[in-house]
Amino acid sequence: MRGIALVIDAVNIVLRHLGEQPDGAEARELREKALGYIEEVAMWSTAKPPAEKRDALMKKVLALHVEVSRLGEVGRRG
Repeated sequence: MRGIALVIDAVNIVLRHLGEQPDGAEARELREKALGYIEEVAMWSTAKPPAEKRDALMKKVLALHVEVSRLGEVGRRG
């Protein structure tokens, strides 16, 4: 399913960016969120969720990207 691959790719980008950040509580929290999203989307292969649920997860992944970007900005300033 194409949707699964898109979400996993997006989350892997987040994880790669988190790997470039100093380890800290916020980075660990964001990493856990990202891994949770991968677990959630992995269940889609057994039962395709409704479009609303897929859209909601994609919005969460987008928000995660924003959070990781902000973390990176703080790290560059700090």
